[in-house]
Amino acid sequence: KDCAEIADEFVAIFPFELPVYQDAGANISFVGNPLVDSVQTSMSQDESRKFFGVQDEPIILLMPGSRRQEIDRLLPVMIESAELTAQKNPRTRFFLPVAIDGIEKFTSKSKIKIELVTEHRYDLFSIADAAIATSGTVVLEAALLDLPCVIVYKMAAFNFLIAKLFVHVKFFSLPNILLDESIQPELLQSEVTPERISQEISKLFKGNPNRDKVVRDLRRACKKLGHRGSARRVAEKIYYAAESYKIKDRL
Repeated sequence: KDCAEIADEFVAIFPFELPVYQDAGANISFVGNPLVDSVQTSMSQDESRKFFGVQDEPIILLMPGSRRQEIDRLLPVMIESAELTAQKNPRTRFFLPVAIDGIEKFTSKSKIKIELVTEHRYDLFSIADAAIATSGTVVLEAALLDLPCVIVYKMAAFNFLIAKLFVHVKFFSLPNILLDESIQPELLQSEVTPERISQEISKLFKGNPNRDKVVRDLRRACKKLGHRGSARRVAEKIYYAAESYKIKDRL
């Protein structure tokens, strides 16, 4: 409420942010999300497959996040789930887009080959079947490229107990929040097991009708992010606000 009193206008990049600020009395508008502009591929799918050395094999991505604690807590279980998935689908290729150094200490112990990727991440997204992803912005990036995810999150038990007391939400991943629907699986705390992840990822291979529905729902969610040009719209608002203050100063 204090912010609402001192600022002339607010801008939001998610439509679900509006009610909170409006209830506090803020003048706020939704300008669209910058990811709509920035999440773009640089190659065709055929070119991407050639670049990554893939033919018609299924592709699963492991995306444990960029924070060290998240990687330490979630990447090992992701790798175990990939090993289970490989037993059922031996042709599957597993890729891990690298966000920080030190990933090799996990992947080198794996029973399967996990290919590390440092470039053309969005092009890889565009040809993958599905991803196992830590909840965060990457899930929304994936959604913009029609890539379904099994979304996982796990925190320290004490922190989770505290969070349960103060945070009451139905969903914790952005696509689900945007539609206020469970359009793709979310696994939290004790649900984050290799068996459960592998079970959910098996429903997202290309050719599975469930995957087709998830992709359709992701497109519905992404439509709520607005049109391209959010940065320009914000810049225009800043410019007109600055001009308005100049006029007031002259008066």
